[in-house]
Amino acid sequence: IPTINFVKQCTLVQSLTRAGYNTFLCGSTGTSKTVVVNTIFQRALNTQIVDNEEQATYQLESDQLNINTQELPFSAQTKAEYVENAIFEKLDKKRKNAYYPAANRGAHYIFIDDADMPNLDRFGTQLPNELLRQLLIQSGCYDRQKLTFKQVNNIQMIIASQQPGAGRNVMNTRFTSKFVEIAAHELSKDALITIFGTLMQGFLS
Repeated sequence: IPTINFVKQCTLVQSLTRAGYNTFLCGSTGTSKTVVVNTIFQRALNTQIVDNEEQATYQLESDQLNINTQELPFSAQTKAEYVENAIFEKLDKKRKNAYYPAANRGAHYIFIDDADMPNLDRFGTQLPNELLRQLLIQSGCYDRQKLTFKQVNNIQMIIASQQPGAGRNVMNTRFTSKFVEIAAHELSKDALITIFGTLMQGFLS
């Protein structure tokens, strides 16, 4: 059920992503971070989101964006090897050690949900996030077997996590500094009325 803040966040993240920025959504549970990104990805794939005419302006053609999308939910057990394999499986090798978005797409968007979840190693590092940081900074990473550098082209990332505190991991600022950070606020009273009012109207009708 679209609310004012939801539409604002969708528009902001969508605009930043289309402009080539990596985006970081930070907020507590229930602030629609994952739904915002999934909605943007569905629009990019030309999937119908809603049926009413008011939301028609938020539909985007897939050929206009020309992208592939991928979602990687993190957990405490997520390993860097898994992340590397998952990303490179979705890319095409065009020439020696050079990888591009599959199907000749213009870009590959990767959504990392719960990016703060991976456990810290003994040096206080979250290895999956360090891999992502290397992909962003150096446009690639080293092959684990051949030790050759694998170049990655035209990828962008959107990450989401809860704010630090209450025992949650604090992500390294060397990683988060590569993103435009957006605060996902708690739902307002008006937003809650809109959501539950719409649900009740549908139920009672």
